[in-house]
Amino acid sequence: MRDGLTRNKGKHTGIHRKLQLQLQLLQLQRTVSKVPQHDMLLVMGDVNAKVGAGNDNCDRAVGRHGCGVRNNNGQRLVDFCLENNCVVGGTIFPHKSIHKLTWRSPDGITTNQIDHILIKGKWRRSLRDVRVCRGADANSDHYLVTANITLKLRKIKQQGQRQRQLDIRKLKSQNINKEFVLELKNRFCVLGAQADSTDKAPDINTKWETIRNTYVGAATKILGYREKKNKDWLTPGTWQKIEQRKQLKAKMLNTKSLRLQKQAQESYKIKDKEVKRSARNNKWAFVERLACKTEEAARKGDMVAVYKITKQLCGKNTSHSAPVKDKDGNTLLQRQNRLPDGRSTSVTSSAALIQKILLIPHLQIAFSTLIPAPQLRQRSEVPSK
Repeated sequence: MRDGLTRNKGKHTGIHRKLQLQLQLLQLQRTVSKVPQHDMLLVMGDVNAKVGAGNDNCDRAVGRHGCGVRNNNGQRLVDFCLENNCVVGGTIFPHKSIHKLTWRSPDGITTNQIDHILIKGKWRRSLRDVRVCRGADANSDHYLVTANITLKLRKIKQQGQRQRQLDIRKLKSQNINKEFVLELKNRFCVLGAQADSTDKAPDINTKWETIRNTYVGAATKILGYREKKNKDWLTPGTWQKIEQRKQLKAKMLNTKSLRLQKQAQESYKIKDKEVKRSARNNKWAFVERLACKTEEAARKGDMVAVYKITKQLCGKNTSHSAPVKDKDGNTLLQRQNRLPDGRSTSVTSSAALIQKILLIPHLQIAFSTLIPAPQLRQRSEVPSK
């Protein structure tokens, strides 16, 4: 009778332990599922599981350097690692058995590897080593398990700033042109007075820096920088949708979770269709307005306006200059070349352009204090036929 009660009690105790282990695995699975996919996941502790020395059909979760024979708890741990893409760190690195066995029985005979460190498979190469430190005096039958982890942080690429361009188109206005010339004249007069007060003559690099800074400073003050011009036919509502689409694209690229990435991708597709639909409507409305302006200009006989609108619609607003060639078709690269019939042709260069700028009457006096007057070659006149 007593033996039967003992057997029943042992049977109920084993069932209770299995149920308790299953509840612990369910609780662990619930906790692991809440961790984002791009975060590093580490599971450490006494799991009372022997994964064994072999890794048949489960090399993605267990290495080749385990200890002992796999038991039921070890098989459950391996299944958990396969399901959650985790790796048992203590089985990856080759060490002596004394540096892998984590528990010793009270009698000092039995030893097992039942304390483990699990890491996400994505961060497997960040785990550099896992071993047992037997010298730690912790008053326990378990040894201290340590792990070395090396993280490589993502490098943020710094985008270089583009050089801003001066708005030289404003020089077409006579008032702004006169104001710019006057500002240059005043600045060079001040520099000329400073050069007269100093006995030491500046070198060529100093002269160049002075002239460059003077031009840039005057142009920045009078002309300003060219502003980025958006497309005329897009309405503010469309630009707002474009900004929203840009934000969704950044969110989609920066999100590592697959679930959130799919949601951001679907939102981006919907917003992209809205942007394209709105841009098409704006473009058609813009073309209709230009067509009305063209009809009105043609009715008034203003062919210049018709020509400009036609070029705007065709997108051919840029003019290209053709190179100068001789009769044989060879490109003339020198600044001045003589043709076989006795005529001379000239190719404009940066040096010739600078010499033309220096001949501005208002700036001759100012430039004479800094650099000598340029010696210009006289062009040979083309004989009249």
